[in-house]
Amino acid sequence: MRILRLSLSVDSSNLYDDKQKIWDRLYQIINDSWKSANHIATGQYMNDNFIRHVYARKQIDPKNIEQVTEIENLIFSKDGFFETKRQATTERDIKEVFPNIPPSVTNPLNQIVYASYIKEKKDMLMGNRSLRSYKQNMPIPIRLNSMNFNKNFQFIWNLQRNETITFNIYFGKDRANYKSTIAKILNNEISTTASSIQLKDKKLYLLLGVKDPINKIKLDPNKAIGVDCGITIPAFCATNFNDDKLPIGNIESFANVRVQMQCRYKRIQKSVIMAKSQHGRKRKTKALETLREKERNFAQSYNHMISKKVVDFAIKNSASKIIMEKLSFDKNFASTLRNWSYFELQSMIKYKAKKFGIEFQQIPSAYTSTTCSKCGHNDKNNRIEQSMFQCVKCGYKENADYNAAKNIACFAK
Repeated sequence: MRILRLSLSVDSSNLYDDKQKIWDRLYQIINDSWKSANHIATGQYMNDNFIRHVYARKQIDPKNIEQVTEIENLIFSKDGFFETKRQATTERDIKEVFPNIPPSVTNPLNQIVYASYIKEKKDMLMGNRSLRSYKQNMPIPIRLNSMNFNKNFQFIWNLQRNETITFNIYFGKDRANYKSTIAKILNNEISTTASSIQLKDKKLYLLLGVKDPINKIKLDPNKAIGVDCGITIPAFCATNFNDDKLPIGNIESFANVRVQMQCRYKRIQKSVIMAKSQHGRKRKTKALETLREKERNFAQSYNHMISKKVVDFAIKNSASKIIMEKLSFDKNFASTLRNWSYFELQSMIKYKAKKFGIEFQQIPSAYTSTTCSKCGHNDKNNRIEQSMFQCVKCGYKENADYNAAKNIACFAK
């Protein structure tokens, strides 16, 4: 799946007064949506607190699955305390508190925020993170069956019964061939997936999810490539059948840009602290947010570059599998590569590989960097330096990242 970022404008055939009413309606939906997203997250957090108090009062062990299931059925069921399922409690709440949000938004918004909350709940309970908060410029999810395109390449959003908004799509120079992609959607050649609308810097965008058909290419089921993610080289590729290798990226080039941004960030932060109210504080605070976003966008673009080269390397070698380690949060990575998400890199490689029918596989990271890819001997003394590997048994000497990537590639099942 990939995301198309399409610039939207309200259909010019509408009168000025009508266009103004449409924009007022859009601003109302967007303003209520980010508030309702925070309402959902807080509501689910309160649900958990309520359950924990019930466990304590009834002296129920949270690990006892039978008792937990019984209590949750008494609380979250049609005949229970909340008279509905757990996920539906917050959707019912936001429909009452924010009645102006159309049904085409409330349902997918509740699903997305609830899924994020469940995913992050364990880290919150462990104290590793706080409850997620949603900001004004967040993308507003829209239901898949509420969106359409017409032959004039216009986007039609059916908010609810008897309420439809038509948008013109601005393609510009269209270097990414978005217009041909919309044409394929109209001809049912490709399908759309979860999409959203975003108002950013007073501009409206459609973030259109597209599911591309799998490009059938000839792949060898016995061939695989391993990708080692390291501190010095972000991604090092190796095969399980020859000595072909590909180091991708350089930490120095990434770090130089990051340091420049950090210095600018500190200068702006200092001027914000020194600024008094009504004397440029709001403008400078906005500059901080803009710089944060630029740094994040840079890291995301870097991940796109790396993931494309990894998949191209697999295609070049006719490999049917791309194998990576399951990486957990590491303080060394966090300090060296702030705002560089290895999880995002893995996600990008996974969906890009899927387009060509290449399988994505993850393996445990234990011993891949200390095991010799020639003789299989494992010893922590094999790693003589951060960037150099030398086996104490057979004497094999090679780049440490390449050796690890070779071990990862040989895990192919």
